[in-house]
Amino acid sequence: MSDITVGALAARTGLTVRTLHHYDAIGLLSPSGRTEAGYRLYSDDDARRLQHIVLLRGIGLSLPRIREALSKQTDDLVAFLEQHAQEMKGTVEETTRLLERIEHMTKQLRRHSHEALQEALDAIQGVFMFDRYFTRDQLDDIREHASEVGEARIREAEAEWPRLIAAVRHEMNSGTEPGDPRVVPLVRRWQELIDEFTNGRFDIAAGVGRMMHAEPTVRRRTGLDEETMAYVSRATALLTR
Repeated sequence: MSDITVGALAARTGLTVRTLHHYDAIGLLSPSGRTEAGYRLYSDDDARRLQHIVLLRGIGLSLPRIREALSKQTDDLVAFLEQHAQEMKGTVEETTRLLERIEHMTKQLRRHSHEALQEALDAIQGVFMFDRYFTRDQLDDIREHASEVGEARIREAEAEWPRLIAAVRHEMNSGTEPGDPRVVPLVRRWQELIDEFTNGRFDIAAGVGRMMHAEPTVRRRTGLDEETMAYVSRATALLTR
């Protein structure tokens, strides 16, 4: 086609004149010519460059990155687009994780609808907290195993933990040695519960331990404290000798 004005180019492409003026102002697409009256005139090459801009905009590139991409040779552009594809994959994965969080948060809110708002918020906080201590593979395994175990069994364990913790703390406060026969069955049951709900995965159990030590809110919700955890650790070490 022959050189055309900015208005004609806008009409053919569906872009606005204002957008084309902006592209000119930032140096992304400047017209090759001007009329005697000073109006912009776009050549065939300008139109092809605009086509590339629209295509690159369509795959999510920002205007500065489009300018960078169009400045490259073919081989460099391929590498540039491959890099962008990897970045997009990362974004997709993050979006997937966010959707999973939202779904989990919704379930938590439904389950805790009868409880105080603060307890529901604590439950939601736990969803985000898990991402700091477990990999995606571990989280997938935790969710899958929880589904297999079932809601009823999870509720039973949630009710058993406070009683077990209280029994261990009683022995500790009474001065009972960690290796005492009264402590052994309590610690064995402690291990059984952990194994049951971590599916026997040591790496997940280790992540639970790190989270318990590092997160005061988790300890408050479970009724655990550093002293009790240290006592159980000593008792567990004696069991493995």
